[in-house]
Order: sequence, then C-alpha cells, then structure tokens
Amino acid sequence: PTRTIGETVADRVSTDYRFERFDIASPDGQRSWRVHVAVPKAPAPAGGYPAFWMLDGNAALIEFDEALLAELAARPVPHALVFVGYPNALRIDSEARTRDYTPFAGERPQRDGTTVSGGGGADALLEVIERQIRPELDQRVTTDPTQQTLWGHSLAGLFALHTLYTRSGAFDTYAAGSPSLWWGDGALLGAPEQRFVANNAGRPARVLIGLGEGERQVAHRDLSDPRVQVHLRRIEAAPPDSAEKLAQRLSAVDGLQVSYREFPR
Repeated sequence: PTRTIGETVADRVSTDYRFERFDIASPDGQRSWRVHVAVPKAPAPAGGYPAFWMLDGNAALIEFDEALLAELAARPVPHALVFVGYPNALRIDSEARTRDYTPFAGERPQRDGTTVSGGGGADALLEVIERQIRPELDQRVTTDPTQQTLWGHSLAGLFALHTLYTRSGAFDTYAAGSPSLWWGDGALLGAPEQRFVANNAGRPARVLIGLGEGERQVAHRDLSDPRVQVHLRRIEAAPPDSAEKLAQRLSAVDGLQVSYREFPR
C-alpha cells in the first residue's frame, strides 16, 4: 500500500505516444484526481481515436513501458489511453479509491486486522468523469464516442459494473478484473443487478469479467495475518464463483456481449 510510482513512461519522451496530464478538483474542492492522457502519434481516424480508460491510474501507469506502447501503437487503430488516478506518488491510494469506487457504504479491512467503514462515492465520481474529466479530455484529444472502454480492477472493477448498471451509454465496453463483489455484503449482486436486467431494454454493451486462477483460494495465504483473516471474513459475502456466475447471468441480457476469463497465476 505504501509503494510509490517513481518515474513512468509519462515522464519520458515516447516514440509512439505523447503524454499530457491535468488535475481535476471536485465541485466542493475536497477531492482531486490526476489524469494522464497518452495520445497516439499516428494520425487520428476520421471519427477520433478509440479510448481506453483505466481506473487506479497511478498503478496502471507503472505497468506500461516503451515496448508495450510500441505494441499498442502498431495496432491498425491505436487507442488513446486515459489513466484516472490521484495527484500523489502512491501506487494505490487505499482511502481515496475506497471512497470513489464503491457505490454504497461498506467495510475495508486494515493491516492491523480491524475494519474501517466508508465508501459510497461512486456516483459522485461518475459525475466528475462525465461533467469535468471528459470535457477536459476533449480539449486534448478527439476520441470516438462509440468506442470507449472502462477498465478497473478489484474495487475499481466493482465501479466498472456499477457504471454499466447506472450510466447506459457512458462507455461501450466495461472490463471488470477481479471485481470486489463482496463489498457491502454483496449488495451489487442483488437489487442493482436486478434493476439493470429489467431495464436494459436491449442497449448494446460489451462486458469483460476476469479473475485470477485460485485468487479466492486460501491455501497460499498467511492465515495468521490479522488483515488476511479480516479480508476472508469480508469476501464470504460473495461465493468464489460469483464473478463467473455473474457473467453467465449477464450473458442472457438482451444487447450484452459478455465474456469471462480466468487468468493463470
């Protein structure tokens, strides 16, 4: 949790992408986000670049290197890359992401074995994305409004699913890696999913749900660690096959193209 990001590709000159960044503050001035944008140096298509949005932008940014940027730039139509993070040097800002990525209040395990209640700020962040970040992004790069992907992992994966359920058309592809379906005692698996299924009315979207092989198993964990003990109690709200079963249910929703993938460890 205390790892810092250090120097990233955004701090160096790239052969294939140019990087920009900007900060956004909430209307009340109490919260802020840092957005890094990577714009392909290849000419934009007539309709604009497809856009790939990444939550936990600080953590996502440090996974990129020049070789990956070159690989992405070599695609027939390269994507603009949007990293939505925080204006600090932390790889993961646990407090901020718990606040921003959860659609309702819940408990987050601490390293000392206790829990802290919080969260519920997902709709507020969605407003910031739609009303503040998108307009600022449009000043810097032209993107295709019909090719917008939102990616998130863990709590950010939960946020991606909440966005699918509540903001039809905000993105066309929703990629949820290891979504924290246990958050709020598994509340997203209840009424929010049911309302979405009942009201989607055939609106098209692509949904990608992924999980790491064995990540819900406990044999490799240090069961003497109080934080592990607390976390295992929290995730009991969602059975180990919850993500796969969710993908199966969403596959039956008219308009959705859904895939589930389990990644080997």
